[in-house]
Amino acid sequence: MSDSIAQDPTPLSAFVTQYKASGDEKLRLGHIKLPLYRDPNRSLIQEVGQALTEKDGNLLFITSGIEKDMQAPHMASLGLSIPSEMATFAEFLKLLASSRKKAARGRGFRSWKMDKDPWTTTGILPFDVVLVIHMDSSLPADCCLCILVALLWAFDVAKHSESDVRILTMSTGDHYELMSKLVDLQQANFNLQTIDLSHGDTHPPITQISDSHEDEDIVREICEVIEANISSSQLILVFSSLEDAFIDQLEEAVQAVRGEACQMTGVDREDDIGMTRSLTDFGTRPEQFATVMFNVPADCSLLPHTFRDYNQIHVVLDVKFHSREGWHHKSRQSVQFSRTASNQDRWAQMWWIEQAGVSERYLYSRRTDLEDVLSSGMYHHRQIEDAQLGGFISAVYDLQSWGVDCLESLDCFIRFPARAAIMLRRLETQGILYKNGFALAGDEAKAFRTILPLVKYDHRLALFGSIDSGSVVQTVKLQLVSLMFHGIDRIFCFEVPDLAKRLRQDENLNTKLHQSWVGSGGSLAKQGTLWLALALWKRHLIIGRRKREGIKDRDQDQLTQLLSPLLTIESAESMTALSKYKSLVDALLAQNIGFVEESLMQESELTPEEVIQLQGHLFRAFMHQLLMGRNGVDRLLVLSTGTHTNVPDTSYNLTSVVDLPHWLRAEGNGCYFGMTHTLRKEDEDEHLTCMDWTWIPQDVIAEWIAKNTDHCDLTLALKTFTMEVDEDPDIWDVRSQ
Repeated sequence: MSDSIAQDPTPLSAFVTQYKASGDEKLRLGHIKLPLYRDPNRSLIQEVGQALTEKDGNLLFITSGIEKDMQAPHMASLGLSIPSEMATFAEFLKLLASSRKKAARGRGFRSWKMDKDPWTTTGILPFDVVLVIHMDSSLPADCCLCILVALLWAFDVAKHSESDVRILTMSTGDHYELMSKLVDLQQANFNLQTIDLSHGDTHPPITQISDSHEDEDIVREICEVIEANISSSQLILVFSSLEDAFIDQLEEAVQAVRGEACQMTGVDREDDIGMTRSLTDFGTRPEQFATVMFNVPADCSLLPHTFRDYNQIHVVLDVKFHSREGWHHKSRQSVQFSRTASNQDRWAQMWWIEQAGVSERYLYSRRTDLEDVLSSGMYHHRQIEDAQLGGFISAVYDLQSWGVDCLESLDCFIRFPARAAIMLRRLETQGILYKNGFALAGDEAKAFRTILPLVKYDHRLALFGSIDSGSVVQTVKLQLVSLMFHGIDRIFCFEVPDLAKRLRQDENLNTKLHQSWVGSGGSLAKQGTLWLALALWKRHLIIGRRKREGIKDRDQDQLTQLLSPLLTIESAESMTALSKYKSLVDALLAQNIGFVEESLMQESELTPEEVIQLQGHLFRAFMHQLLMGRNGVDRLLVLSTGTHTNVPDTSYNLTSVVDLPHWLRAEGNGCYFGMTHTLRKEDEDEHLTCMDWTWIPQDVIAEWIAKNTDHCDLTLALKTFTMEVDEDPDIWDVRSQ
């Protein structure tokens, strides 16, 4: 029999009922702290919706994309009496933007459109609405912007005689203080009601907690339980990255016991579509599989999914995240590096074991005892303080004309003032901000705010794609944005050790590789990773299309046979990057940003003027990741911070075949420059590694200096002035806070 914890709907229902019965107030606000598990029988929107009636207006449930994908198909079957819809954070931001009058500036209900018809047809948010915002505990930029603008809108329209607005925020994290600050920013001492539905430090029911912490011992114990219960079905949840060798070790051992009755599925942290598909496919156990292994990202912010038709569940906790992108204090850059789980992450992992219908629950903790895992942990990361810092700040300043107090709002969201100050200075240097305001205008502003959410608020990619340019350059930029966003290393991999050395020694092989570079920028492939990746990607797409159309090309077929043993191109990853490119093009065209997309099959070579323009735009977007190389020095210098980086010496990385000494000789003055998009820090190395390098001519840099810095020193123009400590918050333990 299951010992599953039943979630009592009474407290939440009573809170919503009390919260809506507040006299003549035009605006009511509430915050709910949620438990770390999902009720198998009642969704959150169902619990809230059934406490409301048709007289309460409209219900709009706002959540992440993956939550909407899993819940929206079931909306019609919930039997709610109130008109109800579900929207993602991004969709709600678009709804708010379309609800604002075009000529409006500043605050007040007159700045907002009003319509009695449903917003699903008008695109206008009604003044009588219940907004339920299910916060993502990792606080991505779109979630935070939703909360910020929803509160601004609500306090504006509350002054209208016909308004009746209620906003409920809900989160598994400790976000009441954040919400309280944001509400105070709108109106001091406004009543923010709250209810705590979490279980605090209560453990879910567990059949057995393993004393083993070594990988091989955990694998052995899991297999022993399966062998002893061979007629039962098992769900094995492993919190780890797909690259972790433990995954392969466990899968091999379980398959030795189960054979074809075992199925492994896993998803990348950034792959919402893959996560949704896997949860849908294996949420209810497929009949042909007795054992399903499911790899879950260790910092997954999703509420635990409800799994059905499994007899046993095994959950393996971990406290390490492989190669997460976030703010790295010592280098003052957004860097890929291994991170340590927060205390909240650790508790969230454990609560996935709470599954209705499961009779036996087994819990394992890698590396350390369970009690040590749950009593310690680092501070909880916010995406808006990490990789999305620049994009979030830019988006907040873009809302300044709406009446948003930018600095005060940032103080509420960002816990590290020095970090925000660094990014503010960088955004001003890049021309995104100017004199405490949003600097972009016209089509550049429209393009920037269009691209920004599509690249998960990487302000560098959004800026690069939005700087005004002709159709040819714009097309190439969007292609490069797509490759950088998806990750060049995920698409391309050299298979031959010392390929760079072989290319230098084998002129014929070198020539053949050059012949594979096609399309706009093909002749630039020697200039760095981005151009090389673009040329190889376009060739792969063109050959794929010709093959589908039955077009034969003997020379290209022979070239493909020669290159295949040297280079692997992941077709699925390549198509994902192509899909991102098409979504960027479609989004810009939908905003009437005028450019004509260049066909991949008909692209011509770039003119010298177009090349210089592209290099200038790359420099502006990535100037704070500008690397300087010097004669006789192996490492490259990040000019903005004075930190050093390595160049990848592994044969699998495209950058390994880029001839950096050539550009030192070409510049002729003892130094050369290049930009990088991705910096990585390996655990054992004190220096960063640039995973890509693309040449930026000194003439391009000199032109920018002449136009923008009164001819001051480049290092001084890019330098970061900060009092931020050279200590990484990942070493801060919750027990010392």
